[in-house]
Amino acid sequence: MAIKRKDFQKTSSIILEFLLKLPDEETSSRLRDTLLHGLHFLQQYYLILQKRDKEQKPLQWTIERGLSPLTPFREAPDKFEWPWIDVESNKVKQTIPKHSLNNFVNLSPIIVAVREGDLRYVKELLNSEPELIDRVDSFGRDLLTYAVQYQQIHILRYLLLECKPSANINIQANDGSTCLHRACYSDDGQQCNVDIVRLLLENNADVTRQDVHLRSPLHWAVLAENTDCLKILIEYNVDIHTRDADGMTPAMWACHLDRYDHFRVGLLLFFLHYKS
Repeated sequence: MAIKRKDFQKTSSIILEFLLKLPDEETSSRLRDTLLHGLHFLQQYYLILQKRDKEQKPLQWTIERGLSPLTPFREAPDKFEWPWIDVESNKVKQTIPKHSLNNFVNLSPIIVAVREGDLRYVKELLNSEPELIDRVDSFGRDLLTYAVQYQQIHILRYLLLECKPSANINIQANDGSTCLHRACYSDDGQQCNVDIVRLLLENNADVTRQDVHLRSPLHWAVLAENTDCLKILIEYNVDIHTRDADGMTPAMWACHLDRYDHFRVGLLLFFLHYKS
């Protein structure tokens, strides 16, 4: 009898659910480690069969593209993404309902200065009008978020270190995201910047904040091609059990998106060594 993808899904789903309910105590540590090793080898065996599938015909089992054997055995979105929206884009403005255009404002000079990396002008504006530190765009994104998005680490450092306590590092945009979410996110035009993530965490960025889809920065970090941001977040004892609106933990997303290194190097390492 051939092994099918759903067999992997059912098995891994049961194990993951059990692990989430397993108390974090010394008496259960050996069981937890054994189950985690089982998931690890389950994923490895899946990759072996996947490679065999590509090399041999006829196939003895089938794999749907983009799915991991650890994908929860239920309906789940193929992916999630949150690309940066340019407020000044005419294309963006054309998609906004007419009744909402009255509330849609152009970027203020200080946000533009942050985006362009003009530290001198940022200081000049804040010295003359300190309340500008709270300025946001039409999507509720603040100066810190713009500094993160456009990789302006010198301005970010100035806002965090020299504008305390005025700069609120944990302010949430309209979508519920914080500057830490944005720092951990990767897309075509933006990659996770390890130095920026560490700077935010060193200045008390909240790793537990969730966006409107209940996703924490750890959820966003699993989208990155590398595991650098994931490793840094793990150093700050993030909650790996947090589920988003789809019922998915970061570990589930890592598996669902075939981020094998994220599961093996990042989340699995955390499971094995957290509070050891």
